[in-house]
Amino acid sequence: MFTRGALWACLLLALAGGLLRSAGLVLLGAGVGLLALLAWAGERYCLKGVSYSRHVPVRSVFFGEAVELKCRVTNDKPLPLPWVEVLEEVPEALLKPGETAARPCYKARRAYLEMFLSLRWFERVTRRFELAGRQRGDFRLGPARLLAGDVFGLYERAHDVPGEQRLVVYPRLVPLVWPSLPGGRPQGERGSRRWILEDPSRSAGVRDYRSGDPFRLIHWKATARAGRLQVKACEPTSSLQLMLLVNVNTTPRPWEGYHPDALELVLMLAAALARDGIDRGFQVGLAANSCLPGAGRALRLPPARDPRQLREILTALAQAMPPAVCRPEDVVLSEAHRLRWGATALLVTAYLNLPLASALTALRARGHPVAVVLVGGTPGVREASFPGNGAALETGGHARPGASEEETAPAGLGEAAASAIQAKAADPADEEATSLAAGDAALARALRGIQLLRLRREGSWRDIARLALEEVAGPGPGGSAPFGRG
Repeated sequence: MFTRGALWACLLLALAGGLLRSAGLVLLGAGVGLLALLAWAGERYCLKGVSYSRHVPVRSVFFGEAVELKCRVTNDKPLPLPWVEVLEEVPEALLKPGETAARPCYKARRAYLEMFLSLRWFERVTRRFELAGRQRGDFRLGPARLLAGDVFGLYERAHDVPGEQRLVVYPRLVPLVWPSLPGGRPQGERGSRRWILEDPSRSAGVRDYRSGDPFRLIHWKATARAGRLQVKACEPTSSLQLMLLVNVNTTPRPWEGYHPDALELVLMLAAALARDGIDRGFQVGLAANSCLPGAGRALRLPPARDPRQLREILTALAQAMPPAVCRPEDVVLSEAHRLRWGATALLVTAYLNLPLASALTALRARGHPVAVVLVGGTPGVREASFPGNGAALETGGHARPGASEEETAPAGLGEAAASAIQAKAADPADEEATSLAAGDAALARALRGIQLLRLRREGSWRDIARLALEEVAGPGPGGSAPFGRG
């Protein structure tokens, strides 16, 4: 910065030149003083009247789409700006590979887009960058930092431009090979051949009064014409309501971390199911053990068929990240008291253990068809299958000898031979295998009446062309299959 001491030094130099009758010293002192004064004035007024703005035409993009970022610098004063450096802070995940304007940032997973400009008086300069949605998430663009100074580069002034712009990248959407989903709720908005309950909002004419009909349904004008009591006949309906339950934990022990590929595949599958359900006319909702930024509670979107519902679900899935705010079984049990009778519940998870299976059983006991889609291939998860149920599931780690059923509960999807497990369990010397087999059998009993489907991972989630589901186990005797093959 320009200081009073520097001015005094220049004056003393000029004074010494005058006393010594040296024109060179006088000119040197006056010249250095003048240059220092100009540099000080340039540093002081360089950012006066200078403004910066960014613009992104959309607030959300789908995975893989590109979006243009416009950065605009305006010099709104009658003085030129010799140089100005703009550092726009952006997430690394949005930068295209090989972006030449990218510079390292001191913040984790952030980078700077650098612009070095020179502006004349009352000039506006716009720079355009292309951002790529290479990763799902809720991102913030900004803030920015302006650096400018004098023409000699002696002094420099910085100014932080506050403000951020939000950009949401939806999960990757790929085609889904999925069986048809018949409705389970006996009251709703689509006509049905099953005469279970009547929807009073859909009138189908009048009929004779029968004992037990509510008096509010009596049609008095028709009664006067017919000479006997007539009541309004209502059309029976079957609502299509689907509640997606998403588990963001990829292992039964979330404190050990999570597998990013497994999480992305779970959220991809949930997004594909939501789009498919809405396309089929379902009322689709979402509940997860993650939370929205700043919410502090588990994520939940009630079932709806609003045209904006899919966008809300995709936005919530884009923001879903571990760590979880609660256990997945708590989310399932909370829906048992919130969902209307007959609404279908679909759990998307990377593992399945005994507490989670017990919560699903409790949800099914309240009249909700329940299905589970398991994403297999999670690293470090033991695979096993259960005799008599046909369900291929996984357990995380190994059980200690003498462990309880809850400790040895399986936790995911896989394909090991049931005969091999039975053979190991038959060996009394192998206590660990016996304990694991007991846990597998306990989970198999808890899953009776619940439809199990499997999504097998084949390579990275970025390379999957479609999501194909296969049924591993049907609902069994006494169970209702929420997802048919029609």
